[in-house]
Amino acid sequence: MSSASAGSQTLPFESGLPRRNFLLLTQDAEFEDMPGNYHGIIIISRVRQSPPIQDRTAIWFGAIERFISQRPAGKLFDLLETGEIVAWDIRPSE
Repeated sequence: MSSASAGSQTLPFESGLPRRNFLLLTQDAEFEDMPGNYHGIIIISRVRQSPPIQDRTAIWFGAIERFISQRPAGKLFDLLETGEIVAWDIRPSE
């Protein structure tokens, strides 16, 4: 991590994220370390790459549609192979 200013940390990919609200579906585990001060929702797909792309995209699109209609609380989620989106339970470190 590099220091953006005294007391704040930034990850290399943060500079490319929008400054407004967004929903990002990714398979990139680096987003697990995202600090909580961003203005968006990150869903990390845990769907394996081995199924055909049409099966994976059906899972992704279905999950996003349900997510948008349900609007669960939170900013960081996992998308499971079942299509279920599960919120992370983020707790402050001691």
